[in-house]
Order: sequence, then structure tokens, then C-alpha cells
Amino acid sequence: MVAEANLMAMESMIEAISRHLPMLRRFARAAVGGQAAGDALVRESMPALVAAAGGGWAPGIADLRGALFAALVTTIRNSTIVAFPSPAGAPLSQALATLAPAERDALLLTTLEGFSEAEAAAILSATQAAVRDWIAQAREVLRRLEPARVLIIEDDDLIAEAMARVVTTMGHSVVHRAIAETEALVAARASAPHLVLADIQLGEGGDGLNAAQAIVAESPVPVIFVTGFPERLLTGEAPEPAFVVSKPYREETLRTAIGQALATRARA
Repeated sequence: MVAEANLMAMESMIEAISRHLPMLRRFARAAVGGQAAGDALVRESMPALVAAAGGGWAPGIADLRGALFAALVTTIRNSTIVAFPSPAGAPLSQALATLAPAERDALLLTTLEGFSEAEAAAILSATQAAVRDWIAQAREVLRRLEPARVLIIEDDDLIAEAMARVVTTMGHSVVHRAIAETEALVAARASAPHLVLADIQLGEGGDGLNAAQAIVAESPVPVIFVTGFPERLLTGEAPEPAFVVSKPYREETLRTAIGQALATRARA
């Protein structure tokens, strides 16, 4: 009976963790700029995730979601899977090198994952004032990114206009707005964008995922998927994007994703 109870408890913990895995993958991928490394870090964190699901949360952490992200952040900080690059040379690269893990994590937790500053402070074992400072410092570094050419793949006029507004207010330019797969590939060949913002579903225009994969196959470029179906892109079972923003999104969330994607590109 004890063994059966223990097994049931373990199955319950795994089920609870599974519900949060897509967003844990999203955070890890955005933090390190790639699917393979991000997913590997989530796998490495699994013992810590199981321990977190078993209770014993750190002070200030109110729920399982916060405990799981705290365990993942600790794994990322201590892991040897990813050696964060230390770029040198251009002023932009030197600026990006100053983006400390704490600054990056604080920004991603509060914008991409929607934690409050207080929740992020508990996850990062820091004060709320420190988190606020880290976020401000990270935003300032990302604000200094060199202007980039951005291709938007989106068939909804209002959403495309909103994306374009975020892009241009950040100092970047929209080289084209495509509403179909073929159009997107032609536009990418003509404009050589530094970044692609894409929806998955393009109505009669086809599939934004196929369009982005075709573009990346010809010329590696970071892609941010802005979609109402983020779980479809966060399974860890096939080649998937590093950057995923859920619809409906806050402008600050998209700004953060754009900045991190371009920063990752500049570090490469």
C-alpha cells in the first residue's frame, strides 16, 4: 500500500509538472537563444522540478509555477550545457556582454512569462528592488541594439499593424508584411531580414511555420512566433522556434522577445 501510494504521488507530481512544461521550455529557449540548448536545460532540471513539485518551496514563492521556474533558473545558472558567449569587438557586442543572467532572467520572467516583480524576486532569491533595477538595466542594453530589418508574416491587418508599430518604435524597420507562405519567402530573399515575426496560421495563405522554416533553411535568422497556439510550438519533439509569444500579447512582451532575439543574433 505504501509503495502504491508513493507511485500515485509521483504520477501526480509528473502530471502537475507536465502542465507547465511548454512555458518552462519557452523561458529556457528564450534565455539561451535556441531550442536544443533550452530543451536540454529543461531535461536537466527534471530532478529539481520533481523536488519542487514535492513541496519545500523557497520563502516568497506562492505556488507550483513559481517553484518550477525557480528550479529551472537555478539549473540554467549552474549548468555546463550552455556557455553563454562573451562577445567582443563592436560596441553593441560589448554592451550585450554586460547583460548579466540576473538581468536577462528578471526581464524574461516579468515580460515573457508574466510574473510580477515580487514573484520574480522570490524566484531569483532577490529583493524586489534588485529585480526592478535588473529589468531597467536589461531594457537599456536592449534599447541600444543596432537598427534591424524585420519581416512580418501575418494575415490579420490589425495585428500586423500593431506588430509594425512595436518594431518601428524600437528603432527598427519593417521591410515587408507578407500574408502568404510564398510571398514571405520571396520577400525574405529580396530584403535579407535580421528578424522574422510570424503567425502560424495564415488562413488561405498557408502556414507561417512552413514559411519561417523555408526562410531559415536559406539564411539563418531568428524567428519569433506570435501565435494563439504556443503549445503547438513547445512540445520538444521536433525542430521548433526559440522565441514564442502568446496572443493576445502585451507590447512589452513583444519588445522583450524582439530584443532578446536580436541580442542572441548579435552574440552568435
